[in-house]
Amino acid sequence: EDGTKTEKAKRGFDETGLPWFGKPDPILDPRIKKTLERKRYYLSDPKQVKQSLLGRADCPPFPDSLWLDVISGKYIDLDKVCAGRFSLAPESSLVQSIGDIDITVRGNGSAGRPTKQVQSVADWTLAFRSAKAAILFLYEERADELNTYEEFIMGQFSAMRTSEHRRVIELDKAIRKQAASFNNCTYSTIPNFNGLVTQYLNTIGLGSSNSYGSNSTVPTSNKRRREDNQDKQICRRFNRNQCVRACKFRHICIICEGSHQAKECG
Repeated sequence: EDGTKTEKAKRGFDETGLPWFGKPDPILDPRIKKTLERKRYYLSDPKQVKQSLLGRADCPPFPDSLWLDVISGKYIDLDKVCAGRFSLAPESSLVQSIGDIDITVRGNGSAGRPTKQVQSVADWTLAFRSAKAAILFLYEERADELNTYEEFIMGQFSAMRTSEHRRVIELDKAIRKQAASFNNCTYSTIPNFNGLVTQYLNTIGLGSSNSYGSNSTVPTSNKRRREDNQDKQICRRFNRNQCVRACKFRHICIICEGSHQAKECG
């Protein structure tokens, strides 16, 4: 039996039984293809990859616990990146002995809990750029993608009132989480990119009225802006999935005026 296991180990994993064995990969953008090739290589032994990169003199500073997520192309939690730049809250504990058993009670239940999260544009910028440096150390072909995406998110921060920046932070999380589940697209080309932007940011831009309480009187100027917004033409490029940034036209379905593209209608 041991001999059989040894022989199987020598032969390695038999991929011929996999349903996709022998099927050609779809045609991909050269940079996406390169990223996928690197990812496949890294996944063959991610721990060894991590050990090797941590020994490099030019390895960028990054939380140790998050390196495997970078190597594997998984979603990177910027809250954890942000927390990694600050010390953890001091841990207080009380040890109570009952017979032969020691019970440790941790003060206020916050042991090891990060004291910092992404709550502002400054927090996001520091955390994202730290994550970007780590990603590019392993996937250098993604430079244009990450720079363009950073520019897009910064543009959304600029277009929103400071009190609404949390919406942009949540949008960023949603986009990067969805992108991490695909091997054939970038942050800006995920299937539901425009839908996520609409979901998180629609009607809360500068001049929007939805931050006022339900019993508040909406200023006439804001009401006028809303009415002018409704008179704007529908963006045809958005309906062809060619417009991913805020523009002067309305990003709604040209058929039913819903918050999706025409190809998703009906």
